[in-house]
Amino acid sequence: DYHPPSDGFLASLRHQDAVVRFRADGSVRWILANHDGWGDAREPHLLEPVGEPFGWPYHQHGPMLHPDDDGRVLMFDNGNYGRVTPYSTTLGVGDYSRLVEYSVSELDHTIQQTWEYRETLTGELYSSAFGDADYLDGDNILGVFGFLYKEGGVDNNDLGLGDKSARVIEIARDRDDQVVWDVRLNGA
Repeated sequence: DYHPPSDGFLASLRHQDAVVRFRADGSVRWILANHDGWGDAREPHLLEPVGEPFGWPYHQHGPMLHPDDDGRVLMFDNGNYGRVTPYSTTLGVGDYSRLVEYSVSELDHTIQQTWEYRETLTGELYSSAFGDADYLDGDNILGVFGFLYKEGGVDNNDLGLGDKSARVIEIARDRDDQVVWDVRLNGA
């Protein structure tokens, strides 16, 4: 994602469970990722989490900077592999996907989770692949849960929804995360 005001880029490294902000010359501004396994060379670029609740993204898609350029970053967090990296020293907490927003302070080199959406009308969703999150006009968010594997902890095949289902949801953040609309595309 090219960002004209800063003449830099935001890149999702899905299989490294990281989002990286680069300058136009290719140098790293920061790395948004679980700190396990990065090594000394990249450690200075890793953002330090502050505040609760907080959770790192895993196998994320579609990160985007807020149009106001105020440090907010929105993305779809697939949450694969129990929400751990291959280098993690902790056990996984289960598979669930979410829309998540962080606030990055480049000055302090910190990151704070400011919002998440993961509990739908049918419970938590798990998309093992694909997904997107976008800022819309006003304070609404568009979320795409692609390649759904589970809804409410139940395998989609057991729900009769097929292997390749998806959900597209618009959320009104200024109305306590009210669902504006929710479309299900079933593969069965």
